[in-house]
Amino acid sequence: MANQFIQDRSMPLVLHWLASMTPEVRAEVGDKAFLLGQLRQRGYPVLPGFVIATSMLPEFLLRSGIELPELATLPSDRPSPLQALARQLRRALLAAELPAAWLQSLVTACETMSSPVLLFRPSLSLEHGTPPAHLLLAQWCWQQPDAIAHGLKQTWAELLRARSLFYWQRLGLTWQQLHLAVLVQPARDAIASGTATSRGRLWQFQATRGLALSQERGETIPDTYQVEAATGRWQQRRGGHQSRIYRLRTRPPAVSADCVEIMALNEHDSLPMAITPDQQQQLLAIAVRLNADGVDVPGWEWLATPVALETEIILTQLHDQNPLVQSTSTAGPGSLRLLGIGAATPDKRSPLPVYWRGSRSIGRAFPPIVFW
Repeated sequence: MANQFIQDRSMPLVLHWLASMTPEVRAEVGDKAFLLGQLRQRGYPVLPGFVIATSMLPEFLLRSGIELPELATLPSDRPSPLQALARQLRRALLAAELPAAWLQSLVTACETMSSPVLLFRPSLSLEHGTPPAHLLLAQWCWQQPDAIAHGLKQTWAELLRARSLFYWQRLGLTWQQLHLAVLVQPARDAIASGTATSRGRLWQFQATRGLALSQERGETIPDTYQVEAATGRWQQRRGGHQSRIYRLRTRPPAVSADCVEIMALNEHDSLPMAITPDQQQQLLAIAVRLNADGVDVPGWEWLATPVALETEIILTQLHDQNPLVQSTSTAGPGSLRLLGIGAATPDKRSPLPVYWRGSRSIGRAFPPIVFW
């Protein structure tokens, strides 16, 4: 392998493990990772993992000599120049060499999770509210040093996509107000995955077969289940439509192979519901426990993963109460409460819409700019 990693100079890679996070590190790990860490410490079904601190990306850009333009000066009303700038910034970040000491620390931490595939998930903190779900996408990579380095840089580069730059600029943010940490966990294949949303007296669960990619990309209509929170009585089970399933590969068939493979479905096949009655009850049990523990969030995401001869429901992330752009898939009054940590203060501005492929986030009327 060529000289891919520069020699370390001073600052070590700062990691925080989910199992031992304290409130003092919340700003360093981002809200998403911090809340998952708190749930894992309380015995909820959350996969192990660690977080690469928010201070690492600015340090990496400084070491690499990459200067980011002021967000206020971006040509957000002209898609083509903005896309060209985004490509230039992302290309520079992905081409920059990761410090050797950072890579060694990262590889050592990843090896403790004994998984052939790793999931790098962005965990972003803003001064006010949170971005809509899936603005910054997660990355899968093989448990190999070069793939791990690239996976981390790809996750950082999500901050620099054209749709992200447009979003930050339109909200009047500066780079100093954007704090991106990266949550690293072992990847698990999914029999099904989806969301859980609180709708007053009802809980609504949506499910798709396989990994959540088909739903995140707007390629499927998920199955929908509704249940009364107080009585546990199921009110609705409605089938959706799915033309493809995303599954996790267990080993790379080639050096550069994707970690995820696609299985096409016959549109004329009659398929059962994505989750079984037992899995539905597992989801309801988690929702009831969250409410009993005072974890007041409008929704969360999950996956059903095979364990021995059974299926386990895993919590993958929580939805914050105050998204800067309200998604049509989440709603509900109240404030986020978890272990005495208050919700973020909502932004006082009117929400602005951001349009991107597969997005359900629609704000007030505004000339649309579409990014892919």
